[in-house]
Amino acid sequence: MSQYGNDELTFIFTRDKKLLKQYVELRQFLYKHDPFFKGFRFFDYLEEEDYNKPQIQTLLIFHENRCVGGGCLTVSTPQARVLLSMEEDLGSAAENSSFLQKTFSELHLEQENYCEFNRIVVHPDYRRGDCTKTMFCHIVRQAKAQSVRYMFGMGDALRLRLYKKICMNEFGMKSTTYSKIKLPVKSDYEGVRMYIQMVDVATASL
Repeated sequence: MSQYGNDELTFIFTRDKKLLKQYVELRQFLYKHDPFFKGFRFFDYLEEEDYNKPQIQTLLIFHENRCVGGGCLTVSTPQARVLLSMEEDLGSAAENSSFLQKTFSELHLEQENYCEFNRIVVHPDYRRGDCTKTMFCHIVRQAKAQSVRYMFGMGDALRLRLYKKICMNEFGMKSTTYSKIKLPVKSDYEGVRMYIQMVDVATASL
């Protein structure tokens, strides 16, 4: 178990290929060896391509020059509308339409800036303390700086309970997990039931 203080961690948004390589390697290692990721497949060749996309903003966590975590923020705006990763996973790319805009029509997403926070990993040695909470703080601030109203995520029940707890208890954000929305079962998830979560970024107390 690593001993560290939160002030010893560095949180940076970067496109540096060498730093991103550390992040990809960390994700690959955890997907293979960490029980927390049991049931999920890792496609490193797809990830390397994705990080070149201008709409993807990658936050990395470092401790003593070692990448110990990170996550990706993808923002879609009326001026630069893109399909989020979760929409591509759910087949929207083939339909050339937004799954989220159709599913959450009452939110009028076509008029809003919205985003997805995904590919979240934290090394097991750093899951205690404030590391994950601080990562969410940086992501929420980045989203608010880009006038994002809604943040979406997709995951299993265990992860979404954790993320909801952080969003609500630490930042006062309204967070809803939609258990009744049926998502297609994909082999990528190896039978793990997936859900959609939505966070109202406008309610964040930051």
